[in-house]
Amino acid sequence: MFDSHCHYDDHAFDEDRYEVLDRLLCDPDSPVDKVCHAATDEQSSLFGIETAKRYENFYTSVGFHPECMDTLPEDYMQKLDELYVKACSTHKLVAIGEIGLDYHYEGYDKDKQIKLFDKQVEYAVKKSLPVIVHCREATQDCLDVLNKYAPSGVVHCFSGSAETAEIVLGLGMYIGFTGALAFKNAKKARRALGVVPMDRLLLETDCP
Repeated sequence: MFDSHCHYDDHAFDEDRYEVLDRLLCDPDSPVDKVCHAATDEQSSLFGIETAKRYENFYTSVGFHPECMDTLPEDYMQKLDELYVKACSTHKLVAIGEIGLDYHYEGYDKDKQIKLFDKQVEYAVKKSLPVIVHCREATQDCLDVLNKYAPSGVVHCFSGSAETAEIVLGLGMYIGFTGALAFKNAKKARRALGVVPMDRLLLETDCP
């Protein structure tokens, strides 16, 4: 099994991070063979790069999540390029992400989010890397950017409609589902699951 989306840099793992990773990635009885760290900002990207050096079966991405807008460096595309170079040295860089749009919380700056997302998707396509896309309550704006560049990659933790899932699949992308699929109010996501072929389906822990 390959967990395609996880966040082992989260504070929930501060007490036993490497004990958990040792059990997960070094124990021959572990059901998980590989993981992909989904970076969310500069520090998270650096964590992924360093941890990829430590574990043979730990892969990583680099990128800036929409929720990091308040701490986003002005030269974020230069930073992204620097992170890309560092990550390439590990030979474990597999994506640009976690990037996208999130309009759930009050006070979001829509235009800044779209600009950040657009530039990172464009960068991923230029580097021939897939994207890990976060889309929350921003479906049409997200699809507009994906249609513009037609990247490879995954729309992760999918919560959209079956119709939206079909559009994403039509772009050639994968669709990822997390444990949220089991929530009682996730009926829409379960209907979307019904249109996703097995060879385009990813299951993610999105841990923690």
